[in-house]
Amino acid sequence: MSTSRFARLRLGGLGAAAIAALMISAGGFGAGAEEATETLESIPPGEAEQSREVSKLTTEAQTKRAEHVPEQHGQILRGVHPKSHGCVRATFMVDEHLDPTYQVGLFATPGRTYEAWLRYSNAAVLREDDLEADDPAQPDLRSNGSRGMAIKLLDVDGEILNQDQGHSNQDFLMINTPQFAFANVRDYLRLNRALMLSETADSGAAFFLPLKLKSEGQPLPKGSDPVFGDLFLDFDEAVDLANTKRTLDVINKEIKTRTVRNPLEVQYFGAAPFGFGPDRAMKVSAAPCMPREQEPFATVVKGDPSPNYLQEALTATMLGNDEVCFDFMIQVRSGADLEVEHIENATTLWPDEAENYQRVARIIIPVPQDPTAADVVEQCEAMAFSPWNALAAHQPLGGINRLRQPVYIESARHRGALGTY
Repeated sequence: MSTSRFARLRLGGLGAAAIAALMISAGGFGAGAEEATETLESIPPGEAEQSREVSKLTTEAQTKRAEHVPEQHGQILRGVHPKSHGCVRATFMVDEHLDPTYQVGLFATPGRTYEAWLRYSNAAVLREDDLEADDPAQPDLRSNGSRGMAIKLLDVDGEILNQDQGHSNQDFLMINTPQFAFANVRDYLRLNRALMLSETADSGAAFFLPLKLKSEGQPLPKGSDPVFGDLFLDFDEAVDLANTKRTLDVINKEIKTRTVRNPLEVQYFGAAPFGFGPDRAMKVSAAPCMPREQEPFATVVKGDPSPNYLQEALTATMLGNDEVCFDFMIQVRSGADLEVEHIENATTLWPDEAENYQRVARIIIPVPQDPTAADVVEQCEAMAFSPWNALAAHQPLGGINRLRQPVYIESARHRGALGTY
């Protein structure tokens, strides 16, 4: 049996659905963070070992792409989100009349202003066309992928979990869907095993192989396999098939249906939860102050729109006359209001999630500024983002967030991103 039997499925935004490119220091956790973990998280057995394997496979995939993707010219890039549309400077201001309920951590002082950097990107593992070709038999047909906005707030006040290359910064990593495509560390390990089966470590087709085999009534391989490596090692048919189906649903119903014509015109979500003090959790989102409907493209054939249309749209806006504004919003729940899956399964939505976001701050992006300027591009490439660059009050929660800590320090080190700010 060969992987060539199966239609090639590029990951597009799927890596972002699980992890956004980041860097963290090896610092420890604060006491408040430990308390939040004990109260809200439920860590499954074997997760630490799975995370170590993901770390190893991530750097191996980065090397494989550097060696086999001609466009990378031997350069080791971010594990996901390597294609940036641009970084822009911004101001983040906590609302002056913020309800005391939300005056926690980053939001403790109403009216507090932070300088910020924002990075817009695709979540694909390659620097490729902004609209991806899913089927090699029809290379001119293209579809939406996941888009990311990473926020780096500079010089925040309070107990910090990890120093960001010597600085006390707060990062938020967001995508344009409220759900990640992968539930937990177990799923993300299977994804990375699947990636390594492709020549350039960029095709996740094999991740969906169990669903295909099951639909055809074929038995699933057991253990390590000469063709599929460790893809089926420790495979739990009931649990893993259900999670694979959930991943496929997120891709088809969320990622592929969300047209983005301009990265500055759509809403972004943190998807995974974060602490809000010792006994509550929050989710975050950023939405344009004046949203614009993103009409689907009339045509999505080769070259229409251009392969770099998102950078072109962002640059045109930033060189214009009107500043850009985002409302930064959160919703907060106590542990009693959340089940284990609401913390540990990143494909889930919280109850009535869409209706419960409350604005707590505003992001202002001044114009003009040129995200394609050489010095900005250099700064943008050097920056690394991590949810663990955070105040202890906002400790990242859940398996996907826990995975980010060991995996992305190795990824950042591998691409040499630890020596710059």
